[in-house]
Amino acid sequence: MAVEEYLITAAARLLEQWLPAGPWRFEVVRGSVPDTEWDPALAWEHARFPRTGRRFPVSVESLKFDENPGFHAGQRAASGRPDAAAAHVIALLREVIERDFGPLPPHLRSLIAFLAGVLTEWDCEDLLRLHMAAEPGGPPLDGELHLFVRDLDGETCRLSLTPDAPRPAALDARIEWLTTLLGEFLWVGRDKPVDFTVTVAAHGVDLGSDAEAALSAWRRFADDDLRPMDGAALARVVADTERAAADLALAVFEGDAESGVGHLVAVLLRDLFDTIADRIGGGLRASLPAFGTGWPLKFAGEGARLVLVGPRLTAVITVDDRH
Repeated sequence: MAVEEYLITAAARLLEQWLPAGPWRFEVVRGSVPDTEWDPALAWEHARFPRTGRRFPVSVESLKFDENPGFHAGQRAASGRPDAAAAHVIALLREVIERDFGPLPPHLRSLIAFLAGVLTEWDCEDLLRLHMAAEPGGPPLDGELHLFVRDLDGETCRLSLTPDAPRPAALDARIEWLTTLLGEFLWVGRDKPVDFTVTVAAHGVDLGSDAEAALSAWRRFADDDLRPMDGAALARVVADTERAAADLALAVFEGDAESGVGHLVAVLLRDLFDTIADRIGGGLRASLPAFGTGWPLKFAGEGARLVLVGPRLTAVITVDDRH
């Protein structure tokens, strides 16, 4: 199984957005090194550091670990049961981040653990820490972390954490990261992730002062089961869904209640709704006209749909939780 760059990137970029005030940037770089060219002591040659703000090698530290079981390493780590390799990465990431921020809240601890798990899962053969300097022959840089993994097929990934300003996140990309991670934690049946699909489109309707009447005249989302929800009703169904999602995540992966995975899933859901509200230009989601069916989610296989209406754009959130 190849390095799952999309999961590593989703977790790393959300951490950038969620960490408390203070500049932190993650960089995820994928590559490959055939066996004939592989020498762990020279791993930095394959790490593909950028030419700007260059880094120069000081030393390579090999982090030893027992063989990983393989499946769902990210979810197990986030639920409080990390493999040995993931435990190394969790300790290093938290050491660097908490040096500035102090103890992190549960959802951030759980997301860091998930990132560590997906970075090192499957056939992780080598887990290395690259100590780098800002100039040739210089001292190793403090406050940075550069990790390099290589699997049995020669696939590699460098994960770097540096004290730089995080990159702006496009809202569509953030929505994709959030729905991707929700699908990693919310499963129904043995191996069926809950699918969250978000569609944003211009509605072409002059909402005027009566959004419900205007929307009912717009037949693109004509659905007799859709019911209007005011801000208070929307807040209630979101809160109830967060609780159900947290319980499901804990049950599916036998999570430790202290691990923070329940908090993480609740925050993922809350951030998804808030990001969608920002995406359609509505600001606070409580102020948006909303229409839905199947809410709050109980993950009982009935599915759900929610329509949020902004001044020019409409977002449709469809949830498939069929077994």
